[in-house]
Amino acid sequence: MGVVLGIAPIFAPILGSHLHIWFGWQSNFVFVAAYGALVCVLAARALPETLARPDRRALDPRRIASNFLMLARTRDFAGYSLVAAFATAGLFAFLSGSAFVFVGVMNSGETGFGLLFAMVMTGNISGALIASRLVVRMGIDGLLRRSTLLLLVSSLVLAALAWLRVDHPAAVVAPMFFYMLAFTASMPQASAGALSPHPGIAGAASSLLAFAQFAIAAVAGLLVGLTFDGTQRPMASVIALFAVLAFITFRRLRPARHAQGRA
Repeated sequence: MGVVLGIAPIFAPILGSHLHIWFGWQSNFVFVAAYGALVCVLAARALPETLARPDRRALDPRRIASNFLMLARTRDFAGYSLVAAFATAGLFAFLSGSAFVFVGVMNSGETGFGLLFAMVMTGNISGALIASRLVVRMGIDGLLRRSTLLLLVSSLVLAALAWLRVDHPAAVVAPMFFYMLAFTASMPQASAGALSPHPGIAGAASSLLAFAQFAIAAVAGLLVGLTFDGTQRPMASVIALFAVLAFITFRRLRPARHAQGRA
C-alpha cells in the first residue's frame, strides 16, 4: 500500500504544474473536483458493505465519544498516534512551504517545482520497499526506533542548511528525500501499533488516528505560513521541530510491553 500511495505524490505535482501553465491555476481545482466525483462513483459501485450485520448504534454520538475517550487514555494508542501525527506534521510543513521555497526563493519555476517535488517524493516508494523487508526482522518498535532517528537527523540537516543560507535546491531535496524515506517507514508501523490492540473498535481508532494526524498537521502548515520570511528557514525549522517531537514521543510514550528487550 505504501508503494501505491507513493506513486501519486510523484506524478501529481508534475501534472498540476502543467495544468497551471496550460490552463491557469483554476484548472487544478476543476481537476480535483472531477477526480473526487469519479472516486465517489467508484466507491459507491465497487465497494459494497462488508459487514454481515451492520451495527445500528455505531454512529451514536455518545458511543463515539466514549470510544474516543477510552482510546485517548490508552498509552499505546496515544504514543503511536502522536508519533504518526508528528511525522505527518513535518510532511505537511513541507507541503505548505515547498512551493514558496522552490519557486519564490530558488527560482525553479512551476515546472521545475513539480520535478523537484517529485524527486523528494521518490523517498516514499523507497521507504515503503525498504520498510516492508526490515519490519519482518526488526519488528514494529525496532523499525520505528530507527526510522524516527532518521526523521530527526534528516530534518536537522535540512534546518542547518537553511540557517546557513545554502539556497541550492539540493539543500532541500536531499534531506527531504531521506525524511520521506523515514516517514514512509514510520507511518505503517505507528498505525499498526495504534490500531492492532483495538480490533473491536477499529473504525473509531482509525478515525481518531486520522483526526490527530491532520489536526496537528494543520498546526504545522499554519506555523509555516505565519513565520514565512522569504527564506526556507521557517519551513525547515517547523519540519525539524515536529521530527524532534516524533523522536522524543516514541521513546517516552511507547507502551511498556514493547519497550522491554528491544533495540
